[in-house]
Amino acid sequence: MAKKTELAGSFSVGEGVYAALLAGAEFRRFFDWLPPNFRVRDQGIFSRIDATRTYLAGRSGVAINCLLMNHWDYVFWDHVPTLYARALRRANISHAESVRRASIIASRYSSGIPAKEPDFAFEKANGEVALMESKGRLVNPGDANPPAKGDLKEALDQLAQWPQLINPMPQKSFAIGTYLRETSDTTEPSLILYVDPPPRRDTQIEPVDFPSDWIRRGNYGNWLVGMGLEDAGFALREGREKPVEEVTLPVLTVGGSRFAFTIEGFGVSSRARMLDFRDFLHWPDFIPRNGRFVVNGIEVSVLRSMERALRNGADLSLMEVEPLPVIDLPEVFYGSALPDGSLWAALRWEEFRPFDHETFKL
Repeated sequence: MAKKTELAGSFSVGEGVYAALLAGAEFRRFFDWLPPNFRVRDQGIFSRIDATRTYLAGRSGVAINCLLMNHWDYVFWDHVPTLYARALRRANISHAESVRRASIIASRYSSGIPAKEPDFAFEKANGEVALMESKGRLVNPGDANPPAKGDLKEALDQLAQWPQLINPMPQKSFAIGTYLRETSDTTEPSLILYVDPPPRRDTQIEPVDFPSDWIRRGNYGNWLVGMGLEDAGFALREGREKPVEEVTLPVLTVGGSRFAFTIEGFGVSSRARMLDFRDFLHWPDFIPRNGRFVVNGIEVSVLRSMERALRNGADLSLMEVEPLPVIDLPEVFYGSALPDGSLWAALRWEEFRPFDHETFKL
């Protein structure tokens, strides 16, 4: 999930993919995966002054809170500011009007900072939309009262103006805080707190129309970019047609479902790195013994829906795409298969085989 949040927030293909891979390596060392209550590794009194751990707590909080939204059946999602900016462009709203809107939004916040916006917009299979702002922090060892009240108030401030700027208006807003404790801190468990006030409408700005499948287009377009299919991903997000490009991808069966995938990198032990074109000059000799390939995939029928949408620009809706049923993953599986059909996994070479190939018109 951390990987998906990086892809949703970045405007640069390389930056997003690299940050996503790096996040996975950092989080692996950051968390203590063994206790039944989710914890971070001990660092004692130095934890509170470690900027890296503070950053990782915030980033992991976003991923955890997105998983909570998934648990509540909000399957499809994208970054609110980029969704809104794309909708402004699609509605042919001028730059001057966009600036005016930003200044009005900023004036509604006590800080006056225009960057005050919620993290993500989520959507259920039935089209119900909710906005979510995430807060995440490390709790100082021995501190029984994390500053949740202030965090959630700030999150509510960020959420307050945005539901009314979008048409159709989101039905819910969630402010979610994740508070992580170290393994040896027995004061309280790590926990998640949330509030979900009803949205309100009292703005000077006319809402911008979001096409019915706008969130789904962002959700899947971002993942196509992460798979290296950048042109298809950007066109899908913007609702544009593009020239047909035939792409042949390997197809892997996991838990009875078929996923088309691309290879992003490989890891040996605790190390991971991006693939380099020179690796393929010596294929398959570069494959590390006992190493794992990092793959990004998408369920085949979902990719076929994207294929049809790309042929018809904004005229064919992705609302036909339904969440996948729960996938019965192998007992030992390094990765995740999310209900929107996206797959991320670290697989040994023998786990790839046998696999098929299919051609997609993207």
